[in-house]
Amino acid sequence: MASQTYDDYFKEGARVVTVKDVEPAVFIEAFAQHLKRQGRFEIPKWADYVKTGKFKELPPSNPDWLYVRAASVVRKLYIRKGTGVGGFRKVYGGKHRRGTCTKVYAKASGKVIRYVLQQLEEMGLVEQVEEGSGRMITKEGQRELDTVAVQAVAVEDEDEDEDEDDDDGKPREEPDPEIDFEVALAIGSDSAKLLPSLMQDPSVFTFVSQSGEGLLQLLRGVQLPGLTACSTRTEAH
Repeated sequence: MASQTYDDYFKEGARVVTVKDVEPAVFIEAFAQHLKRQGRFEIPKWADYVKTGKFKELPPSNPDWLYVRAASVVRKLYIRKGTGVGGFRKVYGGKHRRGTCTKVYAKASGKVIRYVLQQLEEMGLVEQVEEGSGRMITKEGQRELDTVAVQAVAVEDEDEDEDEDDDDGKPREEPDPEIDFEVALAIGSDSAKLLPSLMQDPSVFTFVSQSGEGLLQLLRGVQLPGLTACSTRTEAH
C-alpha cells in the first residue's frame, strides 16, 4: 500500500509518451484490441483447441487469447530486446502437475511463441537482431506501440472522469425490491381457516420474517400490508 501511494504521488500530472508509462495490463488489453481491429494478425485454425504448454490442462477460455499473447510478447520486446523463442518459453512457463509427484517447472509451447513472433515480423513490428539472436522492436513498431499507449491512457482517463461525474451528480435511484410483503407465512392447507386467528393473535404461530422491523411490528399487533391483503382476499372468497 505504501509503495502504491508513493507511485501515485509521482504519477500525478505525468505525461504519457511511451509504453513504459502505462500499466502493463492496460496496455496489453488495448494493444490486443488494436491487433484485432487491424485484421493483419492472422489467427490459425489450431488456435481454438491448442494449449499454451504441456503443464496446462485445457486451452485458453478467452477467444482472443492469441491477440493477448502477441501484445504481451511485443511489449516485452519493447522493454528488452534480444529475447528469442527459448527465452519466451521460460517467461510463459509454469508448474507442471504430476499427480502425487512433486510439481516441476515446465516451459511454455514454442510453437505458439514462434508463430506470434513470425506474425509480428511480417507486420513490421519486430525484426531479427543483427548481432546475436532473438528479436527486437523496429522503429515503426515502437511508434505504433507508443501511439496505442497514449490512446489507452486517454480512454482510461475518460472513463474515470465519467465515474466521477456520476458520483458528483444526483444520487442513484435504488431499484424497487421485488418482494411485496415484509413477512412471509407458511401455515398449511387450512391457511384460510387459520388466518382470522393469526390476525387476532400472531404470537401463537411460528414463522420466519425476512425483515427484523416487520417481525417487531407483527409481534406488537400492527397489521402489515401483506396480512391485510391476505385477509381481504380470504373474505372475498
